[in-house]
Amino acid sequence: MSDIKSFKPKFTEDNQIIPKQKFCASCKKRMECDKLYKKQQENKTTNEYADVLVSMYYTCDEHEAMYIEFPILVNGISSELAFDRDDNEQYVGKFCLASVNAVGYDEDLHLGVYLGMMPISIISLYDKKSTTIINRFNPSPAIYIPYFNKVFYGMNMRWDFIDSLEDFDLIKMDNSLYVNMAKESMKGNDSNDRH
Repeated sequence: MSDIKSFKPKFTEDNQIIPKQKFCASCKKRMECDKLYKKQQENKTTNEYADVLVSMYYTCDEHEAMYIEFPILVNGISSELAFDRDDNEQYVGKFCLASVNAVGYDEDLHLGVYLGMMPISIISLYDKKSTTIINRFNPSPAIYIPYFNKVFYGMNMRWDFIDSLEDFDLIKMDNSLYVNMAKESMKGNDSNDRH
């Protein structure tokens, strides 16, 4: 830790310290790592950046980078086109309430139709033992919201299935035609019943 005692970090234009250490894939909690905390307690220094520097520069023996760091040896690349579908897959087409958390959209509750888990990106994983890269889909729940005529994904909203006709009363802004059609559909059968 002697390098910490005499080291001054680099800064961004807005005066933020530029970290050298990335989050750890081994323990998944870089800033709360028990080994890191112990190392901070051992660090006796007058450097004003000491604790921050230890947390950003200290690497334990079990550290694994969260992301692929080059150069690496690659003996093969495979792609898994299938992805796990969750328990809600049986409810594809069911009505739900959704609030979009994205710039340019209100956060009111809107009528939505659950489309199931959809792939939104591809994740590449590197296996150090076999030196292969595996490409997989990164799925997220998809919901079509007629009010915006657009599909949104779970990371952009809060949502839940509509379980009773009273849930429709929470919808204030939507076109009454869509809401009334959804109500009539639910009255005609128990297709939105998840119990």
